[in-house]
Amino acid sequence: MVGNTVNPIPLCYKYKTDDIQNAKDSNQYPLPIMPIAPKPVKRDTSKHQVEVMATSLRVRTTPSTSGEVYCIATQGLYNVLQQKDANCYVWDEIEKNRWIATNEKDGWTKDFPAESSLEKEIEALQNKVTELNGTIDTLKANNTELNSVLTSTKKSLTSVTKERDSLNEIVTTLNSKVDTLTAEKDTVSKELKTTKSELTSTKKELTSKTEEAEKLSKDLSDTTSQLSLVTEEKEVVTRELTTTKDILSTLQSSVAAVASALKNLFGV
Repeated sequence: MVGNTVNPIPLCYKYKTDDIQNAKDSNQYPLPIMPIAPKPVKRDTSKHQVEVMATSLRVRTTPSTSGEVYCIATQGLYNVLQQKDANCYVWDEIEKNRWIATNEKDGWTKDFPAESSLEKEIEALQNKVTELNGTIDTLKANNTELNSVLTSTKKSLTSVTKERDSLNEIVTTLNSKVDTLTAEKDTVSKELKTTKSELTSTKKELTSKTEEAEKLSKDLSDTTSQLSLVTEEKEVVTRELTTTKDILSTLQSSVAAVASALKNLFGV
């Protein structure tokens, strides 16, 4: 035996539900019934833990080299319930009444004390500071970008303001032109009313002239009838009558043209 570890002689044992394990000669080695060993756990920094690195470290029921061997510890991590010094060893209780002798010097075990809450808080704060520094750097970069955008926006706003002032001047000019055109429209409307009044008077006058022309045409017709009775003056009267008819025809054409124009103009 070396220290508190088992010599590399195959240990003859069996669990309550298992067959024989590691037995070379069942006549040479007895077959005691060995209970199931404590199971390793995962690393937990909030708890005091011990790592078993020896391949065959005894688990005893009391913290003493004379304590009853309960089983063999499997390599791995175990939670430490309490510690005691005895027989030149530091004993770790890994389950109730299940003790192992620790020896970091010879490489049997490695101790992992529980980290204090203050250390965890400090580490968490350090992580938070690192995170905040990263956030600050990001915000600084974003601020630089925003400042650039703001400067560009200010320039654009200045340009837009100038364009707005220019548009305001154009609008003022257009409003002035609209006022002028409105005044001109009023003048033209007045002139149009005057023209309509004059055209109405002309229409009446033309109507009177037309009536006179119709009367004259009737008179001429009567005269023609009377002239036809005068045989002696037939040739002279005929020439005069022909001339008169030509003039009358021209006058009628003119009157008809004027009447048609008036109808088209006034809907008469």
